[in-house]
Amino acid sequence: LAGGHCFQKQTLMFFHSARTASDIIFRQELELMAARLPNFRLAIALTQFQLGQPWFGFTGRLTEAMLQTIAPDFLDRTVYVCGSSSFMESVKVMFDRLNFPMQNYYEESFGAPKKAKKSAEAKPSPAAIENPQMVMWLRRSFSFLNLKKKQSAMVPNQS
Repeated sequence: LAGGHCFQKQTLMFFHSARTASDIIFRQELELMAARLPNFRLAIALTQFQLGQPWFGFTGRLTEAMLQTIAPDFLDRTVYVCGSSSFMESVKVMFDRLNFPMQNYYEESFGAPKKAKKSAEAKPSPAAIENPQMVMWLRRSFSFLNLKKKQSAMVPNQS
């Protein structure tokens, strides 16, 4: 991200939920960004533990208390959520219950599309089980369009 130029005036709060420490995608890159970019804040929560892998971060699903700790000013931010349908639904319900201005809430699912009727034997898609959950809190003035323009200037199109 070009030395963090796109984050100089904005604070990005990135929350990532994974089953175990070994399931954290791009862990080294995220930790490097958090160490080098003063306005990039990283929070990771694990829902399961592995023997021999101590964890001192957040645990469990995203909760109101966790949210208040990670981004106490969340009401003043724009939220982007990506994850399984069940994760996104629980986050959306929580934000709505906390009177978050939902016009500043965006989501994208990587699970299977919802079917019109659920069967009694319905199971989550493998993609929904295998993939981690992510939430980003951005200041309302943050622009992904500006970020994309800056990235486009740095990264040649490979198509």
